Amino acid sequence: MSIIEDIKKIVEAGIRAPSGDNKQPWKCIFHDDILEFYHVPGQDKSLYNFNEYGSYFAHGAFIENIVIAARYFNYETIVTILPDLNNKNYVANIKFKSISTKENIDLLYNAIYKRSTNRKPYNSNQLTLDKLDNYRKIVSSYEGCELIVVSDKNSKKILSHALALNERLMLENSYIHDVLFGTIRWTDSEEEEKRTGLYLKTLELNPIQRIMFNWFNNRKVLDILLKLGIGKLLPKASSALYRASGAICVITIPEDSIYSFIIAGRAFEKLWLTLIADGLSLQPTAGVVFLGKRLLHEQKEHLLEKHVKLIIEAYNIIKKVFKIDRRPIALSFRIGKGEAPSAQSRRLQIEKILTIK
Repeated sequence: MSIIEDIKKIVEAGIRAPSGDNKQPWKCIFHDDILEFYHVPGQDKSLYNFNEYGSYFAHGAFIENIVIAARYFNYETIVTILPDLNNKNYVANIKFKSISTKENIDLLYNAIYKRSTNRKPYNSNQLTLDKLDNYRKIVSSYEGCELIVVSDKNSKKILSHALALNERLMLENSYIHDVLFGTIRWTDSEEEEKRTGLYLKTLELNPIQRIMFNWFNNRKVLDILLKLGIGKLLPKASSALYRASGAICVITIPEDSIYSFIIAGRAFEKLWLTLIADGLSLQPTAGVVFLGKRLLHEQKEHLLEKHVKLIIEAYNIIKKVFKIDRRPIALSFRIGKGEAPSAQSRRLQIEKILTIK
């Protein structure tokens, strides 16, 4: 098999990386045994994507998939992050060199295709200490990254309440609402056609929730429901879901920078694939964290003053429970044992992502 055919398979694995609302903000060019990796700005216009850090985090996950898949197909990789400091959209280049000995990474490679956000309930039993220690080591092996895990019942309860504020904001903030609902793919045919955005089946809604979600998409109906207090009731269900997890975690980084978020994305993807190989599930829960980061930088656009206060309070609670002082949070998420997710979101076809010269 030629290197071109191998690169196609490797990039197909890369495309399986997670991204905010499955927006897939990337393009690749392959030439002379080098894969150039580019950011497509403006793909994710949500308030959560402050400074497009969330998109760069996703790029890191894409890169990690590439490195793992390359090893599976017998290639050594040399990754250079941000090779042109004058062009922040030039995320990385990856040089490939054929090697004769295949590394034993079948479990991680296979996990790339199994990986999906799992919004189902998890088993609330705490994870074993040796597993958690291994997960911390995986994350800390990436420059400047640290995994902090909370698994005791009381701390999970406090964190779940703070993180679930995002569900209230999703309904009460018109900008967040409109961007989010604009990304939802409501039918199988729409999901197949668009191949970006949030596939409805991945949200794991029961029949009653499915009906309510349709109501939420109607602004007139939503306004009535908000007057009846739905905005304050909805977070209770999410809080219970988050609380019933094996652990709630954050990855911290040395600074808020494009470079740090790319590296953190690599660490996160390696961790997630390891969890999949261990039979565990993961769901990002970072809405409040990302909005809190935005407010730390005095970016209040599209946020009501009453929400600003709530976000700051929740963000400070999260930092307190995790005992974080100065280090920024790259992402928060929950992990645990759960049933397999009902569906996976589709990805863009490789010809829309990869150019070969």
